[in-house]
Amino acid sequence: ENAYLEAVQLQPDHPTLYHNLGGLALETEDRQRATEYFQQAIRLGSTDAKGHWALARLYYDLGKQKQALEICAHLLDDNLQETDPDFYFDMGMSLYNWGYIDEAEKAYRRTLALDAFHIAAHNNLGWICYSTKRLNQAITHYRFVLEKSSHSVAQFNLGLAYLASGDSATAQAAYAQGALQFEVGTGERIAALQDLEDFLEQGIQVQAARRIMAILRP
Repeated sequence: ENAYLEAVQLQPDHPTLYHNLGGLALETEDRQRATEYFQQAIRLGSTDAKGHWALARLYYDLGKQKQALEICAHLLDDNLQETDPDFYFDMGMSLYNWGYIDEAEKAYRRTLALDAFHIAAHNNLGWICYSTKRLNQAITHYRFVLEKSSHSVAQFNLGLAYLASGDSATAQAAYAQGALQFEVGTGERIAALQDLEDFLEQGIQVQAARRIMAILRP
């Protein structure tokens, strides 16, 4: 830290120095100083995507959701390029947990722009599409995942998407395949049974949901 502070005296307009100081402040859990350093780096024109994201998370932790969202929008819409797909994937998970669904989707799509075979991004995008009633897109993402790997969440959510679309026969087949492929109790562990119970409570595909629940919980 002292070395970076001495460097700042020599090059006070160098954004990378403030970015690195921010990272050091985070390591010592000094959020206030970290925030100030990352702010200064950005004011000086830093194009480091990780520094911007670090500041966004700091803002969110400090209860400054508006500022956090502004930086996220800048990260996802402007020319701050990060070549690591997992950077955008992790960003997408945080944004989803914060309740910023549209921004989370953008982050997952940036992930896929860098790695079209990113299984976790396809899986999470499938859930966002399902939740926003874009069922055909959800099915496409889940089928892609299952073509590449065995994945219990994608398997049962594929059935859920088919059920929501009204194709109960294909939905039942997807759930049945999952019941055969994965150990007993998997459906309950990943909340597949809860999804079906939600259908029953809402009066959606009641008979088909009951048949499928009998498969998962014989």
